[in-house]
Amino acid sequence: EFLGRLSGTYEINFSDSLNLKDRASTIFGTDSTSVENFVQLSARINAHLAARLTFQVNYDSPAPVGTSAWDTATHATLVYGF
Repeated sequence: EFLGRLSGTYEINFSDSLNLKDRASTIFGTDSTSVENFVQLSARINAHLAARLTFQVNYDSPAPVGTSAWDTATHATLVYGF
């Protein structure tokens, strides 16, 4: 089976305390396709605290019978640095 892979990442700094990161990849073949995208938004609250929101989407085709090809996850995190 022939397989190909495409991927990319980027980061946008809106300010010193707010940034957005994105990582995406696709693996495709003659019989299947897999796509993943991961987005992270981080905001510094003060010198020790930051808030982080992440969203991840996965797609796998063909999916097993009775299941969805799509899967998502969302996380909200408070980060403490010392």
